[in-house]
Amino acid sequence: MEVINRGYLGTVLVLVLSFFALAPAKAQESTMLVAYGGLAGFQLPLWFGAEKKVFDRYGVHVIPVFIPSGSNAVKALVSGDVQATQTSGSGTINAVINGADLAIIAISLNVLPYNFIGAKGIEKPEDLKGKKIGVLNFGGVSDYATTMTLKRWGLDSHRDVTVLQVGNDPTRLAALVSGSIQGTVLAYPALVRAENFGLKTLANLVELGIKYPANAVTVKRAWLRENRNVVERFLKGFVASIHSMKNQEEESIRILAKYTRIEDRESLVKTVRYFNAATPRVPRVDPGGIEAVLGTLEKSFPGISRRPVNDFVDYAPLNAIERSGFIEGLYR
Repeated sequence: MEVINRGYLGTVLVLVLSFFALAPAKAQESTMLVAYGGLAGFQLPLWFGAEKKVFDRYGVHVIPVFIPSGSNAVKALVSGDVQATQTSGSGTINAVINGADLAIIAISLNVLPYNFIGAKGIEKPEDLKGKKIGVLNFGGVSDYATTMTLKRWGLDSHRDVTVLQVGNDPTRLAALVSGSIQGTVLAYPALVRAENFGLKTLANLVELGIKYPANAVTVKRAWLRENRNVVERFLKGFVASIHSMKNQEEESIRILAKYTRIEDRESLVKTVRYFNAATPRVPRVDPGGIEAVLGTLEKSFPGISRRPVNDFVDYAPLNAIERSGFIEGLYR
C-alpha cells in the first residue's frame, strides 16, 4: 500500500517505472496500479482483493495506491500514472466533461453511505443556517452529499451556510468535536466515533434515497480497448473480492484495521457489517446516479443533464462476466 501526500504524481511515476523496469514483459501486461482516494469502509473490495491476492487468482496483480481525494486520483489516471481508480464517480464525470477519455466499468455502491452529523447544540437542520459545514474537497463525494442533503432541507449550500474544505472523515470529525465546524457528513468507521462523542445524526443519506456513484472503478477508454482481457480478469477479481469479504468477516476486519489504522473493534465490526450488507453482489452502474450528478452540473454546463450515460460508462466488460455465469457461480 502506497500512501501519497505530496508530489503524488511524481512518486507514482517513479513507482511505475521502477516496477516495470524490473518486471518481465508478461508481468507488465497483468499488473495494475489502482488509486483510491479515501479511507472509509467502501474501499474494502479493493483492499480485500489485494491483501488476499484474489485478483492474482485471475492473472492480475493489483497494487492499491492511496492518493488523497478522488479528484487527485483521477488526475493520476488521466496522466497514465495508474491504470484504474476506485473513487467517487463525480471526479470521473467532471473529467469526462472536460475532455478526458475515461469510462466507469463498475460501481460497488450506488448510494451515499453517509450520515449528516451536527455539532453539539445542533438539534435540527434549521439550526445549521449561518453555520460552517465541512467537506473533504469541493467537487468530491462529501461535497455532493452535503449539497444534496441541504437541498432536501430547503437550505442552499452557497447562501445559507459556509462550506469549507476541511479534510478526510477523521479530520472533519475532530473539527466537529472542537466546534470549528457545525456540521458534516461522515461514513463508517468515523460514524461510530461520532456516536460515541454523543453527536446527533440529522439524516441518514441512504434513507433519503439519494442516488450517487459513490465507489466507481474507472479506467481510460484507450487502455481498456488495448487491455480488454486484463480488465475482464480484473473485474472477476473485483466481484470475487466482494463475495469473499461478505463471507470472511474476521479477515475483512483485519484488512480494514490495517488500511485505516483503527484499533477500536466496535468501529471495525460495525463498518464491515454495514458495507458487507450495502455492497451488491454485482457492482453494476446505476444510471440514476450518473444522471443525478449531471443534474447538479446543469448551471455550469447547460444541457449536460441530457448527455447519454454511456458517455461516462462502459457496461461491456461487466456484462461479459455476468453472461458467462461467473458471478452466479460464486454464490452457488
